[in-house]
Amino acid sequence: MLSLFLLSLPRQQKVLGFQTGTPTTRSTQKEWLHVDQRPTLSVRHLRDPDRVSTRKAMNCSNNIGLRESALYQSVTIQDEDTTKIQNIVVQDSVLPSSSTAPIALSTLAAPSASVPTTMSDALRLFFLSGDFGPTVILLMLLGITHWRVQLATTTALSSMDVAFFCASVVFWWFQEYFLHSKVLHSKVDWIGKDIHQGHHNKEYYHVSVDPAILLVGWMTIAHFLLFRWWLPLPLALSANLGYSVAGLFYEWAHYIVHTKVRFRGWGSRFWIQMRDNHMRHHRINSDYWYAFSMPWMDDLFHSNPNVQDVRRSNTRLNHTSVHEGPSQIKL
Repeated sequence: MLSLFLLSLPRQQKVLGFQTGTPTTRSTQKEWLHVDQRPTLSVRHLRDPDRVSTRKAMNCSNNIGLRESALYQSVTIQDEDTTKIQNIVVQDSVLPSSSTAPIALSTLAAPSASVPTTMSDALRLFFLSGDFGPTVILLMLLGITHWRVQLATTTALSSMDVAFFCASVVFWWFQEYFLHSKVLHSKVDWIGKDIHQGHHNKEYYHVSVDPAILLVGWMTIAHFLLFRWWLPLPLALSANLGYSVAGLFYEWAHYIVHTKVRFRGWGSRFWIQMRDNHMRHHRINSDYWYAFSMPWMDDLFHSNPNVQDVRRSNTRLNHTSVHEGPSQIKL
């Protein structure tokens, strides 16, 4: 049936694909699907320009996707020389958002090979690629721990060390939320906001690791400004240790939810919730879902609205997210 339908299309409309998005107006709405997994469309054996044969029109892979809000819209691909093209996987993240303009096959690309799909690859890339920022922070953590243990000969570890360690972790959660919501998504244009917008403008699945100079500089400044100037050295080290642990956890969490790693086993529910939360922030409306390390922070600060309510509001206001990928998807 699908083959007959495709053959009945005009010559310039060859293949049906799917992309993530939300309709801009009611007139452009098509049929939308709520799914728990991200489908991919495999187009095979494109030989004759007048004939399209699809062996497997839709292959629902087991890729983790946004459960509540993964919507797929049909688009058309304009005619090209398809003689040598086989087994193209149409990814939602590489398709332009407009449902009216035809899409050239040359705009389609396979998923980036640099984005990890397994946990072992993700760990290796996180610690052993780029300028080794996370590795440097890990070494700093070991150094701080060793320093504090050395001081234990004169100042024994106590419940105060534990209290300041925990307090600095909780402080990180609040700092993370407000820096994201009020500074990186500020209404005032500044370089940090531009850099963060560049992150949003990339495909959702990409390698996102902050440079070592930023990580080390941030942790060093935090040690002196937040802790050392008002706390004795032993407690300052304990507080800085908690702060750095929370910072490294955030760096890993933000990195891993932007990869294609499938979360399984113990704790997978937490990581899936974190990825879903962050995908909503990227793909539905960047004015909500700011929390990261602790997704419940969005509940605390009322930035976790009902997904369908946000979509209806976006459609009514014709809202355009400025952080929606390479083509700035209209929501």
